[in-house]
Amino acid sequence: MITCKLGDKEYHVDFVSARALREMQPALEAYGQINAAVNAAAKGEAQPENQLGMAEAMDRMIHWFCILFGNQFTPDAVLDLYPADRIMHDMLLAVMAVQSGTTEALSDFPTMAAAAKKKP
Repeated sequence: MITCKLGDKEYHVDFVSARALREMQPALEAYGQINAAVNAAAKGEAQPENQLGMAEAMDRMIHWFCILFGNQFTPDAVLDLYPADRIMHDMLLAVMAVQSGTTEALSDFPTMAAAAKKKP
């Protein structure tokens, strides 16, 4: 079961539907462009041409995330209630898991950031 908590509500799906797989192309394109931009920036290269803007890339990812959860919530609910520091990481995690067929790795959204280890 995959769970997403938005505000005080929890949404669940028992599995990733074939529709979520079929409808993921725009999210994959957004992921590819984000990845290309990050790699170019890391190498100090110019950004690739014809890039989606951040808002459009996020909209595509969020729209697909809603499909993943059977449209139990809206993109506006995600934008208003999802933590900004987790949203892109979590959307990319979901896309990669569905694309690679490793959806058993998905469980709870938003994910928790790795806790800093305390020094003795």
